[in-house]
Amino acid sequence: MAAIARGLTVTVRDAVLLLFMMAFTSAGLVQAQESESSQEAQEEQTAQGVAGTEAKPGPADTLPPVEVLQETDAEAEPKPEAEPAVEPQPAARPRPITTTAVPKTRQAAAPVQTAVTTPLQQPEPEGVERATAGGEPTAYSPVEGYVATRSATGTKTDTPLIETPQSISVIGVEQMQDQGVQTLDEAVRYTPGVFADGFGVDTRNDNVIIRGTEGSIFIDGLSTGIQGGTYQNTIPIEPYALERIEVLRGPSAMLYGATSAGGIVNGISKRPTLEPFAEAGVDYGSFDFRQLRGDLSGPLFENSDFYYRITGLGRLADTQVDYVDNDRWMLQPSIAYRPNEDTEVLLLGNFQRDDSGSTAQFFPVEGTLLPTTQGRKIPRDTFAGIPTDHYDTEKESGTLLIDKKLDSGLKFHTGLRYTHTNNDYDSTYPAGLSPNRLNIINAPFEGFLGVPLVTPDYAPYLNAEQTELARLRYVSQVDTRVFSSDTYLTVNSTQARSNTRSPAAATI
Repeated sequence: MAAIARGLTVTVRDAVLLLFMMAFTSAGLVQAQESESSQEAQEEQTAQGVAGTEAKPGPADTLPPVEVLQETDAEAEPKPEAEPAVEPQPAARPRPITTTAVPKTRQAAAPVQTAVTTPLQQPEPEGVERATAGGEPTAYSPVEGYVATRSATGTKTDTPLIETPQSISVIGVEQMQDQGVQTLDEAVRYTPGVFADGFGVDTRNDNVIIRGTEGSIFIDGLSTGIQGGTYQNTIPIEPYALERIEVLRGPSAMLYGATSAGGIVNGISKRPTLEPFAEAGVDYGSFDFRQLRGDLSGPLFENSDFYYRITGLGRLADTQVDYVDNDRWMLQPSIAYRPNEDTEVLLLGNFQRDDSGSTAQFFPVEGTLLPTTQGRKIPRDTFAGIPTDHYDTEKESGTLLIDKKLDSGLKFHTGLRYTHTNNDYDSTYPAGLSPNRLNIINAPFEGFLGVPLVTPDYAPYLNAEQTELARLRYVSQVDTRVFSSDTYLTVNSTQARSNTRSPAAATI
């Protein structure tokens, strides 16, 4: 019995020791699993940006200790082989499953929204325009910077350019000042689809080629020329009197009548400003260019509905051609009546005098683009006429513009202009003779003298050395009086857009 008791004591002691060993081993195993699971969860949170994810031990992590406790409690007799059976196997320990958490986390973090009933927001304009009336940007107000946002040339309504189904470019005052423009041709030189100075440097008129054809010139939506007329019926536009210059490319006869198929150029005159404004400048440049200019505007008196503006310019200048001047005097007064934001009555006058000549000398190809038989070219400053040649033009015009927005959403506009232009033209050019023309000249001399006056083989020159040219004198005086009008009734585009746009119709 003592032996049995001793053996039972040894067996119980071994069982107790074995139980402690298994407890410590299981505790260490669980602790290692929790540490490793926590580390893997932190790495997964850092990589995927998912917070609050914990790796929980599965049933397989606690299965070995449960089996050992059951065997110890159920069997009274010791089993020597039980110790190696409960040995923990790190290689067989299952890893926490985390691969399925990635798609679940992404689906939960990126919900899909198919429709949101919010009003459609208008994009912010790239350029901000100062208003001359009403405090809001309009198609007639100055452009700050190089990018305009509104125009009335394409639709005859004050419409954002992004909503205008026409190809339009706008040149503002700042761009004209930076380019230092002195003519309308210089102002549109960087406009796509436009070839400026169609006749080269020409002091007689503006010549803008749009999409291969000569463009029509308008000021404030009214034509400056007459149907079937010539450059002698008009006068070159002074860009300092304009607030902006707009180029419409493509046909526009539905809006402006008989115009060029290539497009039109529409200048917007400077208008009275709401706030007092004044500037003065002195310019000096090549060919003894001297110019004095000034601009003054503001309310006629305090708390007044009347506003004024006076723009003036005086210039004395030579040109790149000898004996051809480029003198100009211009005065543009205007007064506006603005009782409210919906009404404007503008009366604008323009008085201009140009004392000039013709910089276009019409020399032949041989001597300009190509050298003569002597290998020479005609200098650019060569004058083919006589010193008394001149091209003098005077113009007086008065313009009345009335705009009224009605409560029904319609807008009434009428424009009236009377223009009187007087042109005195006296100039001598190279005759531009061809062999056929020389034969006509030679015919009477050859019948009377028996010999030709000139040899046709030398045309357009008169001698074999190509040093003599025949000349032709052109003299004309043209007096032109034009009355033009443009009246229409349009829908207020801003109100029309606000009436047709509802929150329920806008979706994202």
